[in-house]
Amino acid sequence: MKLIPKGSRWIVKSHMCDKAKQRTKDNLKELINGIRYDSGTNDQQRKVALYNSTVIGLHQYFRIATMISQDMGNIAYEVNACLKDHRMKRRVKKIGHISSEFIRKEYGISKQMRFVSTDPFLPIGFIKHKSPMMKRNIVNAYTKEGRLEIHKNLTTVNITTMRFLMENPVRNRSVEYNDNRIALFSGQRGKCRVTGNELNPNSIHCHHIIPRTMGGTDEYKNLCLIDREIHILLHAVDEETISRYIQLIPNKQSLNKLNTLRKKMEFDEITI
Repeated sequence: MKLIPKGSRWIVKSHMCDKAKQRTKDNLKELINGIRYDSGTNDQQRKVALYNSTVIGLHQYFRIATMISQDMGNIAYEVNACLKDHRMKRRVKKIGHISSEFIRKEYGISKQMRFVSTDPFLPIGFIKHKSPMMKRNIVNAYTKEGRLEIHKNLTTVNITTMRFLMENPVRNRSVEYNDNRIALFSGQRGKCRVTGNELNPNSIHCHHIIPRTMGGTDEYKNLCLIDREIHILLHAVDEETISRYIQLIPNKQSLNKLNTLRKKMEFDEITI
């Protein structure tokens, strides 16, 4: 990071640090190697989704660096060389279909876009700098107070569970769905939308507020994270199932949240 003069003012010229560049290269090469030696179609889809999630995460995190386009271009030059061996050449194609609105919006115009079977394979080198907005000056990695603020923000979610979501995308679901599942975990502070209880890797279910059978999409605003057993209650229609799981609802506020979601699915309200 450097401060350089431009006209009558000073501007910041910032890059990824060398350590971050090397870590990014190593991580992406390892993910590509996993795709190269997949154990079947489902495994391939899971590994491609993990690669795409990693690329999106890197772009979202580092895009505030003013020279990020140059840095990612250099990384792409080395990483893309891994796609030229015979195993990857027969998998990676230039033609395919993008079903995710997020990917179409962010990467659809890129000539670097490739596809593995029918799944988009996102270009690591396609990124533009974006100025940080509404970021508090105190939050930074260069002062003791700034680092404390970063750590304070991280304590609001369980990092172990977050990492589990990143490394275990839901099979046969879109990249947008799996990315929004991760974003929701952070946005909901790792808690169930209905009960407010903390979620763990074995209990997390991602619910479509408007069901896909009714035209619901995988976009962020149409998803929420809830506990697995709450999800069963949410879809329950017979009295036996409802009476079995209704005890999980701790208070009237949670019941109202549950019934609001049931109303979106055109189910009857549940009363206690």
